[in-house]
Amino acid sequence: MQPNKWRKQFMLEQGLITFTGDDVAEFLQGQLTCDVKEISPDQIHLGAYCNPQGRVISTFRIFLRENQFHLELPKDNIDITQQTLHKYAVFSKISVLSEPSKNSLDLVSQIKKGIPNITATTSEKFTPHMLNLPELGAVSFNKGCFIGQEVVARTEHLGTVKRKLYKVNIDSNQTPKPGDKLIDENQHEVGIVVNASQRQLLAVIKVAAIDTTIFWQNFVCRPIAPLC
Repeated sequence: MQPNKWRKQFMLEQGLITFTGDDVAEFLQGQLTCDVKEISPDQIHLGAYCNPQGRVISTFRIFLRENQFHLELPKDNIDITQQTLHKYAVFSKISVLSEPSKNSLDLVSQIKKGIPNITATTSEKFTPHMLNLPELGAVSFNKGCFIGQEVVARTEHLGTVKRKLYKVNIDSNQTPKPGDKLIDENQHEVGIVVNASQRQLLAVIKVAAIDTTIFWQNFVCRPIAPLC
């Protein structure tokens, strides 16, 4: 495969969600997992948006530009995120707009750093703790309430997670897709692919299955270490 084509294969196209109206910061503070009030114009902050059950609808980078907040996230996950935010925004007289982005994320680099990126296929499948988001600084437990906060805070308090994010090596020239299942020798599902590049992926895997042989299709997967 030619270098440019190989590189493009593992680039994740991004889109933007922009907010207009009064008290946007206050609105977002009650929606997102990160502390919006800590964001300054020279910062880009990792965050997540959850449903009321504490499942992650989307992960994003949030930044402030020209006095407007922007969320940058995978393009294919823009619609569900925008639509869900809009349901709450109408009560705050805030507009939620989508825009194109010229940026793409290098999945090879993101996987090496252990940063998960939720796409439409994996939306609402994981909790922030399964994705290691608190350790990545994407969740604030001091900011007050946000959508799904009760579930997320209870998990933090209990300190036990049955599924965790792992970096995984895979013996295959084929590339898994987000949402693909990982199975054990008995064909039982033990994990789900979050992101993948050539021969390496991020996956949420059952902690109890980590010492068993794990497969994607017929290819052996080798978890390196939990990222949380």
